[in-house]
Amino acid sequence: MDQNQIDRIGRLKALLEIDPDDPTGWFMLGKLYLDDGQFLEGASAFQRSLELKPDYSAAWKFCGDCWRNAGDTARAREVYEKGIAVADERGDLQTVKEMQAFLKRLDK
Repeated sequence: MDQNQIDRIGRLKALLEIDPDDPTGWFMLGKLYLDDGQFLEGASAFQRSLELKPDYSAAWKFCGDCWRNAGDTARAREVYEKGIAVADERGDLQTVKEMQAFLKRLDK
């Protein structure tokens, strides 16, 4: 992890200490962790985001990505399946298609 990434994660964590109920902040933290290859930390941040905003379609997708990249295909499958239902309910068709594609890849 480069220093810039460390700084961004640190600043975001400080903001979340002030406002721990910000689902977008947790989503952003999860995305930083995912992009940095810290998949378990990313999954944890996305799960917190989803606790605060259960209909956050993109958080479902990226949380599943974290579990898939961490090698936990069972958990990835569970997250994608729930996320597909949420995204479909919201009409987020692109997110549905992406999660369906990742689900199919888990079967291979």
